[in-house]
Amino acid sequence: MTNTVATLAQTQTLADIDNQNPVSDTTNIIDAEYTITSEDIPHELSEAKELVAINDNKFPTIPTDPTALPQFITVAKKRVEAKAKLLNVIQFTPEQYKQAFAQTQKEATSLLIAELNLSEALKAIKTQQGLRSDLKKKEALTTFNKEVKTKKEIIKKVFNLTPRQARDIEKLTKDCVLRAIEFAKDNNIIPTRALALSQLPKREKDETGDITFIPIEETEDKVFSSEEPLYYTSLFANVGIGTYYLHNQNINCAVANELLDERAEWHNYIYPEAKMVQGDITDPEVYNELVELHKQHGCKLVLASPPCQSFSKANNSKGKVSDIRTPLFRTNLEFIRDTNPDYAMIENVPDFLNAKPKQLKELLGDLTIGEYIKQELENMGYVVNIGVYSAADYGTAQDRQRAIILAAKKELGLWKFPKKDKFRKLLFEAIGDLPSLEPGQQDPERPMHYALDLPACQIEFLKHTPTASSAWKNKKEYQPVNVDGSESCAQFKASFSRKDWNKPSNTVLTGSDSLGGMINIHPAVRYLMEHILIADHYLF
Repeated sequence: MTNTVATLAQTQTLADIDNQNPVSDTTNIIDAEYTITSEDIPHELSEAKELVAINDNKFPTIPTDPTALPQFITVAKKRVEAKAKLLNVIQFTPEQYKQAFAQTQKEATSLLIAELNLSEALKAIKTQQGLRSDLKKKEALTTFNKEVKTKKEIIKKVFNLTPRQARDIEKLTKDCVLRAIEFAKDNNIIPTRALALSQLPKREKDETGDITFIPIEETEDKVFSSEEPLYYTSLFANVGIGTYYLHNQNINCAVANELLDERAEWHNYIYPEAKMVQGDITDPEVYNELVELHKQHGCKLVLASPPCQSFSKANNSKGKVSDIRTPLFRTNLEFIRDTNPDYAMIENVPDFLNAKPKQLKELLGDLTIGEYIKQELENMGYVVNIGVYSAADYGTAQDRQRAIILAAKKELGLWKFPKKDKFRKLLFEAIGDLPSLEPGQQDPERPMHYALDLPACQIEFLKHTPTASSAWKNKKEYQPVNVDGSESCAQFKASFSRKDWNKPSNTVLTGSDSLGGMINIHPAVRYLMEHILIADHYLF
């Protein structure tokens, strides 16, 4: 590989090749060579003319502008594919074939490097999780009166790629590309993206435990009340939606920490009295400021929701094994140890409790993360209560399960989970009174109630998708297709599914505006009272 890298470094870099100008217009690049097939090659062509057909045009330069890469890749791919076909159908002398093959291999290498550049550009896009783009419509949030684009919007509007295309490109890494180039050179084959992806290391799966934590609950309904305010510190606070109603019980946010400045700004709007420390909690300066503020404000409660992506079943990425966010629960424990609050609560996805990440083997030993946290908190003098609960257990029409760890100082006694509601709230009870909307419409009385402006192909197959069903169960002619008419290749079995009116909603994910996500489409029209209308189409 060293020789390959050295050769690559001499002739081309990941950002450019030969220091030429980037391609911004393909009208002068595309010619008959790009679309020629074996059937199109005139038999009267001489070997000299055939060789010219392979080498007469100079291969376009990889653009330095990342947004020009998709266009370049499309053009370059057509050229490489055309040349590969010519190599198989034209009769060459050995020297002619060697020359033509070397040229095609070089151009295929440039194509692969361009795809890697695009991969790195897509990975560098900053996500906007936790901040909806429609917030700019709220006059009160004047600081957000600017265009806010999600990563998905940037991929679509700036790079002109579909989510599936972007996912496939982002799988490329520098190491796997270099290995593919070396392998192709050693074996006299054309390097391709598929070859590069085959060079990725096999995914190592983390071990998991099988520990069942038995939570202890209240036997009757209770409401917390306190004449004196109880102040808390919120770690990984996001925008603060999850703690919004605590002030009704005289529980007030005094200190908060959030990594992303957009979320921190929104948190400041919701909690103007709280001191927000925006930044990486693993940064000693940020951490020490949080500890000091916690003590200054007399906080007796710590709420912590470390990132859950590393443990979520919805995350199938190969990088989750080495995700740098995985050990952040340790920072939670350090903060609790350094501040000594009366109470602490740690929340995460259910798989968090039985996770045994390989990179934490030295820390955990044979323990799961849940066991380790329980042991550490007990060593600090806390009584610990652990359970898995859903928001639907407590009056929310969303079946969002979370692992919750409650800790209270021994002298304060066990902190019990509240008694569950007898009945779960249905989705219809939550949003059934909202008016139905056509695609692209917005409710004039409710700014947050609007319908996506969908392409005609999606509107068509959704017309035939009933409540609580997937469009994949429709007749063949009404199953999901892409805008160009090709069959959709959505990766989830639950893609293009309508929710069920008669159940709580499933978890609402950040990317819930993607129809190809996990059961996130409106259940469809339903009328109450004495009238039930079976519509010839369903509104959104």
